[in-house]
Amino acid sequence: MANHLDVWLALAAPLICGAALSFAVERLLEPVPALAGRPWRSLAVHLGMWTIAYAAVLLVVQRPWFAALLVLAELLFFAIVSNRKVRALREPFVYQDFEYFTDVIRHPRLLLPYLGVIPALVVCAAFGAAIWLGLALEPGMPARTGWAAFGTGAAVMAALGAVLLWAGTSGPLPATFRPAEDMRRHGQLASFWYYWLAERGRPALPDTTRYSGTPARPAGGLPDIVIVQSESFFDARRLHPGVRTGLLAEFDAVRKAAVQSGYARVPAWGGNTARSEFAFLTGLRSDRLGVNLFNPYRKLAQQAVPTLAGLAKRAG
Repeated sequence: MANHLDVWLALAAPLICGAALSFAVERLLEPVPALAGRPWRSLAVHLGMWTIAYAAVLLVVQRPWFAALLVLAELLFFAIVSNRKVRALREPFVYQDFEYFTDVIRHPRLLLPYLGVIPALVVCAAFGAAIWLGLALEPGMPARTGWAAFGTGAAVMAALGAVLLWAGTSGPLPATFRPAEDMRRHGQLASFWYYWLAERGRPALPDTTRYSGTPARPAGGLPDIVIVQSESFFDARRLHPGVRTGLLAEFDAVRKAAVQSGYARVPAWGGNTARSEFAFLTGLRSDRLGVNLFNPYRKLAQQAVPTLAGLAKRAG
């Protein structure tokens, strides 16, 4: 059996080295998070999340260096996914995007092209190397120290992480809910944490009492209402003067026959079209939704927010 000092050294060395390397992995992110000048609360949250993840994985694999390598590989995966999202959608990966991981499993051909073949292979290779190195080169710790010492050490690590998280969130939340700005200032892990905490609260929505009551039933029967949102369509003639003006003759005819037409500013780019859909159905501006902007249906759909569909239903 190892003495107590050996146990703590065996647990602390991978924890400290891995924490230092976690900041190195952050340098791969786009935009690159600032290290100098980062708020101390954000640093505490980053280190707290790292420490808790390390302790949790350690309990499963029972090898300290292996646990640190696995958590680092996961951070590398998050960095690659975030960078691919930035290039495709002009926005870093945020906490609310974790829900889409299930969509990747159900619809891989739809979402995996965003990641790319080479980044996917890099992630698989990183996890494979971490697993091989951990299992081949490092023996299980409980066999060397005993389960009591190992369990106590892992519990202390988890408690340390919890204290760091508490210290990082004991004051007002510093997130602006502008993902690129938040990640640059606070780092990716702290941004995940702040966005998760913000989503737990009830959002302060604008006054919607004007939508209450039953709207008047239209005279002469109920009309059919057809709404088409085609986010992938745009007027290509705006891109370059060389595009021939007759390209969208039918579109021009529809615009002339319309009661109203014009350009719309939508809270999405190249994807995330649930945001523009929600904005249309509710009339709520995206800058009034706070953290719920990123996936408004996760929370707001459960709070009876007035919508055009609801008004039509009450009208019959």
